[in-house]
Parts: sequence; structure tokens; C-alpha cells
Amino acid sequence: MAAARRHNKDVKERKQANKRVHRAEKKIENDDENLEAGHPIPKKRVTNFRTQTKPSSYY
Repeated sequence: MAAARRHNKDVKERKQANKRVHRAEKKIENDDENLEAGHPIPKKRVTNFRTQTKPSSYY
């Protein structure tokens, strides 16, 4: 049982790593295409929930 659990965990981690790599490659491709088309790379929006002024029941 333990071996199977360990194996499943390894598979899951490998899968996640592949997804991360794939997403990064896709993002780089998109950035390149956008730059070629003359569009700047958009800045990542950072939302800090602590500093936003909304009632706490909103979250």
C-alpha cells in the first residue's frame, strides 16, 4: 500500500511539474506573439486583500 501511495504521489508531482512547464512555455509563446504584434506585455495585477476597503462579509 505504502509503495502505491508513494508512486501515486510521484506521478502527481511529475504531472504538476509538467503542467507548470507547459504553462510557462505557453506564456512565453504568447508574450513573443504579442510583442511581434506590437502589444506590450501586461503587468500582473496584484490584489492584496488586507489593504482593500470592503466589508469583511464580502470575502
